[in-house]
Amino acid sequence: MDILVLLAPNQANEEHLRILADATQLFSDCRFRAHLHQCGHASEVKQLFAFWSQPVALFFSRA
Repeated sequence: MDILVLLAPNQANEEHLRILADATQLFSDCRFRAHLHQCGHASEVKQLFAFWSQPVALFFSRA
């Protein structure tokens, strides 16, 4: 089972919906999920998101 938590402030604009849509596309890719399941540390997960998809990489690079 894969779980994604997205925290957004109350005053968040539409950007959080775009981020969620991008992440949903990633999780629908069986190759992405296979790589995700092979990650052993949070830093590997962050790196996977950063290199797999440019829109999501822009969000995670701010973290």
